[in-house]
Amino acid sequence: MDVLYIVMPAYNEEDNIERAVRQWNHVGKGNARLVIADSGSTDSTHEKLLKLKEEYPGLEILSDTGKQHGPKLMALYDNSIRHGADYIFQTDSD
Repeated sequence: MDVLYIVMPAYNEEDNIERAVRQWNHVGKGNARLVIADSGSTDSTHEKLLKLKEEYPGLEILSDTGKQHGPKLMALYDNSIRHGADYIFQTDSD
């Protein structure tokens, strides 16, 4: 069965991240994975993601990607390919 990776870069998204995870999590069931790259946020984005991971154990957080948008995207795509993604859908966290 095909595997879909939904990937999302995040940076200082404390006002949006919870809503984004909740909205996209229903898609991330079965053979789909929700992966968010959050590095360098200076607000509470990362703390909120860690709390959401308790509620959504399938949520994957990449936290060592640097704070720039480009490296986050490269890390998300590389991670997805290494873990066998057949399809990758990228969206923003806001």
